[in-house]
Amino acid sequence: QIVSIASAPEFTHLLDVIVLDHKSCFASSVTTTMKLGCHEGHQELWLASNLRGGMEEETQLNILDAGMTGWQDHFIHKETLSNAVTSMTTVQDAIWIGTSRGEIHAYSTSSYKRMFSYSMDPDSEVPSPIRSLYFIKSSGRVVVALHNGRIFLCQSNLIPISPVGGEGTFILTELGTSDCVHCVASLQLSESQVEIWCGQSEGTMAIFSLTDSVVTNQDILNHTLEQSEVMQVVSTEDNMHVFSYLYPGCVIYQWHVASKSILSKLDCSKLIPCSESLVTINIDDQFSPGRCQVSTLSVVGNLLYIGTCWGCLVVAETGSLRPVTVFRPYSEDIQSLVSLTPSSSKQCLVSIGRGYRNLIRRYCTHSSSLQGDDKDEEEQAGKIFALLWRTDSWVME
Repeated sequence: QIVSIASAPEFTHLLDVIVLDHKSCFASSVTTTMKLGCHEGHQELWLASNLRGGMEEETQLNILDAGMTGWQDHFIHKETLSNAVTSMTTVQDAIWIGTSRGEIHAYSTSSYKRMFSYSMDPDSEVPSPIRSLYFIKSSGRVVVALHNGRIFLCQSNLIPISPVGGEGTFILTELGTSDCVHCVASLQLSESQVEIWCGQSEGTMAIFSLTDSVVTNQDILNHTLEQSEVMQVVSTEDNMHVFSYLYPGCVIYQWHVASKSILSKLDCSKLIPCSESLVTINIDDQFSPGRCQVSTLSVVGNLLYIGTCWGCLVVAETGSLRPVTVFRPYSEDIQSLVSLTPSSSKQCLVSIGRGYRNLIRRYCTHSSSLQGDDKDEEEQAGKIFALLWRTDSWVME
């Protein structure tokens, strides 16, 4: 048992665990930022949680401070939002937050004060949620994608003077698309050329080619015969590959950016987690394609991290999509994976999901402790946990 525990990937890579407010339903929107004036080796994680129980759904903002030594602080912003948060991203020294009513709220990372609020779809009878926000650092533009298919390019260094009517100033242009949009990713192909990949319904992706922030071409790609929703698109740091997944579905697709074709596929339903005892793995009862539904993706360095609805964390190479390791730190779904960079030379990964599974308890097979462990796992199943991981040397030499 000692050898099994010591050789598990969690044993050498898990830095810290924190339980978050289990009464809140945490949104999948999360981003990281380096606070101005913050001492070296720390970075902040912004996370939205939906407060339930009142007449209207309110959202609070959680800010967590973390470094290579673990979680340091967790506080809640005193200001609440009246609508659900559907997207979030870091834009220079601000956090942009998209809501279910098509509004953007920006907060300063240094003072935590609200900088502006802007409505992206004020003329609609039923406002469309903002599904994705993506900051293009090279041009200083922010891609704002609404669920109804409208995609905007906004100025990042201009604060709108009013909550509407910013066309031509705050809103630079609108990209045309005829379908709903679930997600957006951007690739920097050259100093002036950018591609924006948009995940849509019925297995399609729209690709906009921009030169100096002007649209020059549009392509449509399809996931072969799949008719599911493209829920997330992420790109590698070298901008050579793009990864996507569908809902429903448990397959990861690797796209070659230059040829716009599928290079490889990874079926997560065929991956069995390691660091499990014969008692805890329970393949017959719980290991099914439905449980293996992909829930989130993130690229850190040359590795792709995949979260599933069964609580599995899959680590794969970005170049070949070859699995490096698979383990199950959560009892339920992994909601978010995000890269944390506390210093210029260190990269970490934050995973947010329901029900933390303690590594040592998986190997405790004494009958006297099994009943107590099952009770503990049931109590923790509904709680949200944020886990902080090292991202180097997943394969033991």
